[in-house]
Amino acid sequence: MGLHPSEEQLEKWVENGIVQYADVRPLLSADARSRLEAKGFGTSEGSKPAPLYGYFNSTPIASEPLKKPEYFEVDVPSFSETQERRKKKAAKPKPDDCRNGFILEFDAPIRIRSEANIGGELRAFLRRKKAIETKFQEVLDKLPRIITMPCVVTFTRFGPQKFDDDNLAYAFKCVRDTLADWIGVDDGDPRYKWRYREKQSREYMIRVRIHCL
Repeated sequence: MGLHPSEEQLEKWVENGIVQYADVRPLLSADARSRLEAKGFGTSEGSKPAPLYGYFNSTPIASEPLKKPEYFEVDVPSFSETQERRKKKAAKPKPDDCRNGFILEFDAPIRIRSEANIGGELRAFLRRKKAIETKFQEVLDKLPRIITMPCVVTFTRFGPQKFDDDNLAYAFKCVRDTLADWIGVDDGDPRYKWRYREKQSREYMIRVRIHCL
């Protein structure tokens, strides 16, 4: 359905640049044309650019049509692909967690002494204890913290001479405390099972085996 604006509206459209003066000139009266031409319309200086596309009486009045919009292709994964990605992400173990049955075993170049038989001054004992804790902590800092509870911890001492059962457990006390602090669970927690073993060797060292149940 065509538009039928008044002559006054046409003059306002020309003045506002909505339509070109040359397009509506045949529809204007002589008085209207005189008023517009007196304002500079109809000359190159007074002409204003028309919009990209417009209609007057259902006829396009702009010199250029609207440009075709640009479309961009986007790669959207399907529902099955999205579900598969979620499953793979969920199956990936977390840094601080692990499945049951995991075993962590490592050696540390530490000499465990029978403190019950050494005796001596308290200061010397504390220095030996601090040295063992520091050296063992350096080994732990290089390992992944992937221990879950409950777990079985087995300490094995290597050395040329064997200890009594009581002395062996007491000798590993500072190592046990340092390991429990690293795991984040107090060594008195009932979910721990502590075991102690010994093997004869020319070199001094310890082996720690943690089995997450």
